[in-house]
Amino acid sequence: MADLSTLAPAVERPLAYRWLAGLFSSELTAETLKAYGGPDGRVALTSLEDEPAFRPVVARIRALASEPDRLRDRALDLAADYSLLFLGVGGPRTAHPYASAYLSDKGTLFQGPTSEMAEMLRRLDIAVVDTMKEPPDHIAIELSVVAELAERAEAAALRGDRQEAMRLKAEQAAFIDTQLLSWVLAFAADCREHDRSGFYADLAAALTAYLHTDRERLTAPATSG
Repeated sequence: MADLSTLAPAVERPLAYRWLAGLFSSELTAETLKAYGGPDGRVALTSLEDEPAFRPVVARIRALASEPDRLRDRALDLAADYSLLFLGVGGPRTAHPYASAYLSDKGTLFQGPTSEMAEMLRRLDIAVVDTMKEPPDHIAIELSVVAELAERAEAAALRGDRQEAMRLKAEQAAFIDTQLLSWVLAFAADCREHDRSGFYADLAAALTAYLHTDRERLTAPATSG
C-alpha cells in the first residue's frame, strides 16, 4: 500500500483547513445544517469525505442534517456543547482552544504563544477576520494561517516560482510542527474527555489525524514523474 505522504491530497488543502477553522470558530447553526442537507452541501460533504480523516465528522454532519424538522433543536444542542467546551462555560471541563492554555507554564491564556502568533500574523501580513474576536493563538486562527500559506504556495507554483513555492511549503510544515502539533494532541484529549455528544471529540480527532498526514505530505521527498 502506498504511503499517504507520497499521495496528492484528496481535498484541496486550503479548503480543508478553512473548513476545519470554520467548525472550530463558531457553533453550527440551523441554517448551516440546512445548507449541508441541500444539493451543494451534499456535494461538499462528498468531496470532504475523500479525505479519510474527515469521514467521522462528515458522517455526523450528515446525520445532523438528515431531519429537517429537527435542525433547530440539533443546532441548539451543538451550541450548548460548543459553549461548554470552548467558551469556558464548562469550568474544569473546558477544552481551551488556545495554544497558551497548553504551552504556557501555568496553563493560562494570553501568554507567549499569543504574542508569537500576533508577531507571525504581522510578519506574514495576514489580517484576522474582524468578526472573530479571539486571541491570535486560537485554533481557528492558526488553521486559517495554514490555509493562507497553502494558497500562497499554490499561487507561487502556478506562476512558475518554484523556489517561493518550496519555501512556503517548508514554512507550512514548520508552522504545523511548532504552532499546532505542539498542543493539539492535548487539546483533542480534552475534547474526547469532556465532549458530551462526541461531535467535537470527533472533530478534534479528525484535525489531529489530518495534521499528521498533511505534514507527511509536505515533507515527503519530491518524486519524478
